[in-house]
Amino acid sequence: MVRHFYYTIMLTMMLNIIINVPSVLIQDRFHGIVTSILCSLIIGSVFVFLFTIAMSKFPQKGLPEIFHENLPAFIRNPYLAFLGVMWMAAGAFALISYSYVIKLYLNPDMNLKVILAFLLFVIIFGATKKQILYYF
Repeated sequence: MVRHFYYTIMLTMMLNIIINVPSVLIQDRFHGIVTSILCSLIIGSVFVFLFTIAMSKFPQKGLPEIFHENLPAFIRNPYLAFLGVMWMAAGAFALISYSYVIKLYLNPDMNLKVILAFLLFVIIFGATKKQILYYF
């Protein structure tokens, strides 16, 4: 199951490179964007390393369990709600970007909303069927 997490991360990273990076590079090429990208690689790698070390201190637990043990409810609940909204926004951004890439390269005549609805249906179907992921 861990490989599916890494597959999703890698696909989203490649998608962001295809969709966002060229436009950002062209718009901000004279405002230090290349230096910012290099700095973000270093800072992002350090944050991932620190997060991995921090999560290894709590084996077999996720963020809700860790927060339940260590934070009061008035901090824990709003922060978990915020994280939920952020993950929903990130997922929606990735889904819309995938739909845009499919429309742009595979089927330019199809309506973007139809592609988006189909992908959303496939994701909901796959999320509700637990045994589908066990075959891979």
